[in-house]
Amino acid sequence: MDPANTQTNEITGGVVELKEDFRRTVPLYSIAEAARILDMSPSTMRSWVTQSVASRGKAGRVREPIVTAIDVVRPVDWRIPFVGLAEAYVLSFLRKRGISMQRIRRAVDALKKENSIDHALASKRLFTDKFDLFYEYEEENKDRADLKLVRPYDGQTVIVSVIEDLLELITYADDEDKYARRLRIDRYGEVNVVVDPEMSFGMPIFADIGVRLCDVLGRVEAGEDLSAVARDYDISEAKVRTVWDVECSKAA
Repeated sequence: MDPANTQTNEITGGVVELKEDFRRTVPLYSIAEAARILDMSPSTMRSWVTQSVASRGKAGRVREPIVTAIDVVRPVDWRIPFVGLAEAYVLSFLRKRGISMQRIRRAVDALKKENSIDHALASKRLFTDKFDLFYEYEEENKDRADLKLVRPYDGQTVIVSVIEDLLELITYADDEDKYARRLRIDRYGEVNVVVDPEMSFGMPIFADIGVRLCDVLGRVEAGEDLSAVARDYDISEAKVRTVWDVECSKAA
């Protein structure tokens, strides 16, 4: 077993081997946990991982889930792999910027059908401007702001600027599909909180020290002095307070 491809289960202490495609095949999150990480409604997350029926005349057309989930044997509720979390992350980003679900589905379906790209929402090869989704088909140079893109459902070639703020939040793998491998949770502002499936089984961590948020915040919630907790983990008190205030505001 290659130590570089393993993680230690923090509950059992056992070693878990990470397969090459574990980002797509290993369920890490329940629907509720994924929704909590992305600060969204569990019902919305559930609808994204569930088949839906689109009306077309009298006969409904079944649509595949837009976010990847894995069938598991109940009562286990871990269903969503990291690639599914990344899809939901990007989908939430696009929806918050006014892009309709119909338009997103049309682009994703076209990419899957015509270009054999699965998990398009989790790939760096999928971009957007304010109104539309595009698919990268030719990179004329390495300048991210100067990529030639094609609209997947009508073939119209356009030049657009990459959504810099989105790309700055996601670290992509350097492979053919360019799938996401790390997500930054931006609601904590300047505190660099990330989700990385290769660290702490994909739970949010302080990026600079690799400590899980739940470990730090759990002690504060239990009544320990915030400054003492910060010292124990060698984190600045300001960072702990920022994250704590964000979590408290969500609960209010």
